[in-house]
Amino acid sequence: MNRKRIIAITKKEFLHAFRDRRMLVIIFALPVVMLMLYGYALTFDIRNIPTVIMDRDNKPITRDIIKKLTGSGYFKIVGSAGDFKDEESYLLSGRARMAINFDNGFSSKVLSGEKAPLQVIVDGADANTAVVSIGYLNSILQEYSKKLLIKAFASSGLSSADDLMPIDARPRVLYNPELRSMHFLIPGLISFILMILAAMIISLTVVSEKTRGTMEQLISTSINPLELMIGKMVPYVVIGLGDVLLCVIVGVFVFGVHIQGSLLLLFFESLLFLFGSMGLGLAISTTANRQEDALLMSSMVTFLPSMLLSGFVFPINSMPGIIQWISYLVPARYFINILRGIFLKGIGLNYLWPDTLLLFVFAAVMLTISAKRFKKRLE
Repeated sequence: MNRKRIIAITKKEFLHAFRDRRMLVIIFALPVVMLMLYGYALTFDIRNIPTVIMDRDNKPITRDIIKKLTGSGYFKIVGSAGDFKDEESYLLSGRARMAINFDNGFSSKVLSGEKAPLQVIVDGADANTAVVSIGYLNSILQEYSKKLLIKAFASSGLSSADDLMPIDARPRVLYNPELRSMHFLIPGLISFILMILAAMIISLTVVSEKTRGTMEQLISTSINPLELMIGKMVPYVVIGLGDVLLCVIVGVFVFGVHIQGSLLLLFFESLLFLFGSMGLGLAISTTANRQEDALLMSSMVTFLPSMLLSGFVFPINSMPGIIQWISYLVPARYFINILRGIFLKGIGLNYLWPDTLLLFVFAAVMLTISAKRFKKRLE
């Protein structure tokens, strides 16, 4: 290989990337826009659940419970129903996701120590919101019931309810004490965005050379296919690392997701991932003859697998066995594990080496396949 020829191709690609406004938008603006959009839109922290109340008791205890619900930030009271038909109207129209009904005598039963039934109706059309809503409500009601017990025991001169509990559970949450879904999502978003952009940019660049006819001019020179492939990849790998830095800055300063581990290790792992993604993009470019085809193929190969089969949104352990096996073919699965390990746990290669090794294997395989296909196509 001739180093001067590789450097010449690399310079040409850099100039082409920074002269093309559309390419600049894809390289620098798109990652930030995607990170901001997905970061704010894609969240598991459900708040302001629209709730309708039918309070037939209307006593201080029921009003206190309603105040606790609104004060938690999880529930938003959108109306007061006079009867079940009115309540059903709220649920059918989507104005409310939950209905809470206090019957006559609810407060008197609570004060007398009886079981006070509380009817809760949840809209199950959105199963995730329904499950989370019930969990929030149970937690608030249990906390309120506990306070009533402590007050009753104290007034009777007996031991507190805490002293009578046979099990004293004290959970401790590591790595994400506030249980913010943003800490879970931002590392996954970086992997997701990088996978799409890397494969898309390199495939579009090579295909555009073919459609403009400049690829034939390059082939007619003394440069060989391997030099051409390396020269085209190097600039976009460097740009990809710049995108990683950009995403990290947005993650830290906009979303407050700080890196607990080594920044140097993060860039090393990102380099491996970029080489594999670029290799995938080159393989796509040898098949596509138009930029539209390259865009469609790169989106299909990267977008859905990275979103659905990487553990980015849905836990892999909950998937059927055959789908779990297929997920081993998705490199984003390993990169997301690495990113979450570095971002949230601050761990190093002593824990991350299995995922790093698999990422290296993916990069080596994709670069080998793309080099052979690229050479064959050019010849």
